[in-house]
Formats: sequence, C-alpha cells, structure tokens
Amino acid sequence: MMDIAKFRELLTLYEPVVQEDCRRLILDGFDLSGQIFEKVDFSGASFRNAVLTETMFSKCVFDEADFSNTNFNKGMISHCSVKNVCFDQASFTEHNIVYSDLTQTTWRNAKLQSCSFSSADLSNATLHLEAAEKTTFHDIRLEGTDFSDAYLELVIFFQNDLRQSLFENVYFDRVVFTECTMTGMVFENLTFHQCPFTRANMEAVTFSECELTMCNFQGTNLQRSIFRHSDCTNVLLIEADLTQAAFIACRLQQSIWMNALAIDSVVLDCDMTEAILHYANCKSGNFSNSNLSRADFSFANLQQGRFDAVRLNDTLFHGALFSDGTVLRSPGAIARQPYLAESQAWSLANKLKD
Repeated sequence: MMDIAKFRELLTLYEPVVQEDCRRLILDGFDLSGQIFEKVDFSGASFRNAVLTETMFSKCVFDEADFSNTNFNKGMISHCSVKNVCFDQASFTEHNIVYSDLTQTTWRNAKLQSCSFSSADLSNATLHLEAAEKTTFHDIRLEGTDFSDAYLELVIFFQNDLRQSLFENVYFDRVVFTECTMTGMVFENLTFHQCPFTRANMEAVTFSECELTMCNFQGTNLQRSIFRHSDCTNVLLIEADLTQAAFIACRLQQSIWMNALAIDSVVLDCDMTEAILHYANCKSGNFSNSNLSRADFSFANLQQGRFDAVRLNDTLFHGALFSDGTVLRSPGAIARQPYLAESQAWSLANKLKD
C-alpha cells in the first residue's frame, strides 16, 4: 500500500499513474490538476478540498472515498467504480462521468455546471444538489435516485427511466425530458418552468397543484394522465396522445391542442380561454363547467362530447364535428368563420386544378 511520500514522488514524474495501490490515502487539499490515473485503487481515500482540474481517472476504484468540497474542472471519470462515495458540497464544472458505477453516492449541496453523465449507474444516489445547470444525464440508471430539494436549470434528461426516481421539492427551470420513461409518476406542488417533454412516455402520470406554464408536451404519450389544480397556461399539447386524460380545475388559457388525440378526455372546471384545438380529436370528451371563452375548436372532432354548463364567449366551432347542433345554437358560440370558409374554398380549388 502506497504512502504519501511515494505518492508525491509519482506526481513529480508528470507521467500517468498506473496500477497503484492508493487505498485509504489522505489527499486532502492536494492539487492533482493535469494528472492521469489508470487502474489505481483509491478505495477509502480522502480527497477533501482537493483541486482536480483536467484530471483523468480511467478504470480506477474509489469505493467509500470522500470528495467533500472537492473542485472538479474539465476532467473525466471513465469506467470507474465509485460506490458509496461522498461528493457533498463538491463543485463540478465541464466534467464528464461515463460508464461508471456511482451507486449510493451522496451529492448534498453539490454544484454541477455544464457536466455530462453518460451510461453510468446512479441508483440509490442522493442528489440533493444546490444547483445543476446545463448538465446532461444520458442513459443513466436512476432507480431510487433522490433529487429532492435540488434546483435544476437547463438540465437534459435523455433516454432515462425516471419511474423510480424521487423529485420532491425540486424546481425545474427549462429542464428537458427527451424520450424518457415516466409512466405512473406523481408530481405534487412542483414548478416546471418552460420544460419540454419531447416524445416522453408519460402514461398515467399525475400532476397535482403544479406550475406547468409554457411546458411543451408535443407528441407526448399522456394517456390516462391526470392534471389536477395545476397552472397549464400556454402549454403545448400538439399531436399529444391525451386519450382518457383528465384536467380538473386547471388553468389552460392559450393552451394549444392542435391535432391532439383526446378521445374520452375530461376537462372539468377548467379555464380554457383562447385555447386552440384545431383538428383535435376530442370524441366523447367532457368539457363540463369549463370556461371556453374565445377558444377555437375549428375542425375538431367533438362528436358525443359533453358541454354542460360551459361558458361560451366568441367560441369558434368552424368545421367542427358534432353529434347534434345543440352547442352551436348556444349563446356565445360561433358556428362559422367567413375567412376560414374562404380559405377552405381556395385550398379546394387549388387541389382541383392540380
């Protein structure tokens, strides 16, 4: 087992340190910038307050090590075993961690800036981060991973299964969820500010008392999902699958549902002022007790729909399909818009010419 004197001697050689036994070394406050370590065993070592700028670790073992208050900058941890390691109050800037086992690590009040995690295992890790900004998590195992109390800004979750992750009291600021599996997850009293959920599988997800303003659910699977007492102002639901989804007492002003599949969906006691539902398939949908003022249902499929006690005020139903015309005869409903009729006629004429 190596001692501190021998370790210092190796550093002065300015050569890669390879296959050394550095278990339980006390390296607190060391500056290891620019060093390369390969197949080194640092199990149980202490790196508290160390500086690791452009430091490369490959196939190393860090199990039970302590990196509290350590500064990682523009380096890499690759193919390493990093189990049960403490990163509390550590700072990571432009650092990459790939193909490494980070199970049961702790990151309390740690900071991540422009970092990348790829093909790593963060299962049962505690990521109570002070902040994570412009950081990517790609193809990461996140079973039992706890992000509670973290502040996430411009973070990207790409192709991750988040179903067993914990997100209590997390603030999501422009966080991207791309091709993630989130089925059955429950979110309560959380803020998602301008977050895109691109091609995510969110079947049977529940949002309760959440802030979702300007979120983008375009093309997202939201079948049987529930939005309850949430602010969904300006959300994009374009081409989303909302089959049997439910919105209860939500703010949906200026939401866009173009080409959405919303068969058997329920929108109860919601404010849909100026919402746009062009070509949305809302067959058998229920909009009871909702405010539909200046909403635009042009060309939507509203057959077998329920509109009990709705508020209509300049609500447009041009070209919409109904099982009967009761709604169209209601005060505040606009059955036909001349400019849309002219546009249809012009489009049809051009098709006939072709």
